[in-house]
Amino acid sequence: MRQPLTISGIGAADVLIVRGERVMLDPRVAEAFGTETRQVNQAVARNQDKFTEAQCFVLSGEEFDHLRSQVATTKTGRGGRRTARRVFTVKGGARLATILNTPAALAATDLIIDTFLLVQEQLAKGERAISVPEPDRIQSTMK
Repeated sequence: MRQPLTISGIGAADVLIVRGERVMLDPRVAEAFGTETRQVNQAVARNQDKFTEAQCFVLSGEEFDHLRSQVATTKTGRGGRRTARRVFTVKGGARLATILNTPAALAATDLIIDTFLLVQEQLAKGERAISVPEPDRIQSTMK
């Protein structure tokens, strides 16, 4: 039996609404995929043609200031991050999973493909209600 995907507990507090999209900050995405923020941003920079604004974008100064007022972040001039925050939509996280070479990213890619094939198979059979035979496999990624 297949091991469930283990992504370090993504919860509601990790998801922000920016520009009307549900997004996650790049450090949290990196943590979920078992890598460093620097590597996530390098992957995006090296694959710019694979990412659109619908998948990831850099926060404007105003958006970052608003975020800083809502969430504990490093104050300007006191160390910490020197570059603008990048955020990823759900689609962007899925795209990133296909590029990163970490066990968690590979497991996420497998889960996406398996789920797509499962839905495709059920639709091909004419089923109107899609069922997921292993819901724990998907739910384990959302704790």
